[in-house]
Amino acid sequence: MEQPDRQLQPPVSNPLPEGDSQAAMGQPIPMVSPSMGMLEAVETCVSKSFDFKGRARRSEFWWFFLCGFLVQWGLSFLGSFFTMFNDGSLFNFFTCLGVALAVILFIPQLSATTRRLHDTGHSGWLALADALPLAVLMVMLLLTFLIKQGGHESMMAVGDAMEDVMVWVALVVLPLSTPLSIVILAFTLQDSKPEENKYGPSPKYYY
Repeated sequence: MEQPDRQLQPPVSNPLPEGDSQAAMGQPIPMVSPSMGMLEAVETCVSKSFDFKGRARRSEFWWFFLCGFLVQWGLSFLGSFFTMFNDGSLFNFFTCLGVALAVILFIPQLSATTRRLHDTGHSGWLALADALPLAVLMVMLLLTFLIKQGGHESMMAVGDAMEDVMVWVALVVLPLSTPLSIVILAFTLQDSKPEENKYGPSPKYYY
């Protein structure tokens, strides 16, 4: 008797993990270098304050920003704390420290953001476009603070007028720059690209 025809089934292949599949295809498997700690990240970003080339991995970028945020928050807390005791001199002291620190950290944070964008394959000009409104407000805040420290009635009036202008600038500029800030935040959260790009080799992966 004739045997009934059997339908041929395609062979079932078990998917290999990404690393095994790369090895099976003859591709090199990238190795991961150890993450940076906070002190190493701060030291690296400070030493590269004016380095807008190259790449920065996530641990370097986020540890540096976290350290700056904690210091700024601490100074703000101390200033607010002493206002409860009506100690205006200490409040002014910690306010000056906070403003000075923000000015000092502006360039290192801008360069770190630029390198972090490079690491994910994006242009660092996005960081400058995002930081420009903040830089304008920072300069206006610093000038207003210095003018009002004189104590003269005419200078106080100028300082009050600059505060009004600063508020209007913030109301107009910040909502316009917020979408770009969200996009940059999403880019900085991405992992490093294993392959070398036009900004240099990966700071995280190596072969």
